[in-house]
Amino acid sequence: EEAHNLISVLEKRIDTLKKNENIKKLLEDIDKIKTDAEKLTTGSKPNTLLDKNKKIEEHEEKIKEIAKTIKFNIDSLFTDPLELEYYL
Repeated sequence: EEAHNLISVLEKRIDTLKKNENIKKLLEDIDKIKTDAEKLTTGSKPNTLLDKNKKIEEHEEKIKEIAKTIKFNIDSLFTDPLELEYYL
């Protein structure tokens, strides 16, 4: 039962993060970069793919930093993201 509660908390956390405007924009940018990477032709430079991977990593780091600052409400329990990180 404790595991189910933890899963529920994590699902709510993910949903809250996905609704954040800054994170949503970064996720859209990552999807666009990945889509563009799939369209690469065989004549493309290998550096292009490396640059795209680096951009994706930078966006993911920004998302992590934003996520650390977001507080959210779980069944009327106000939870600090750093406190939640401690329990995870």
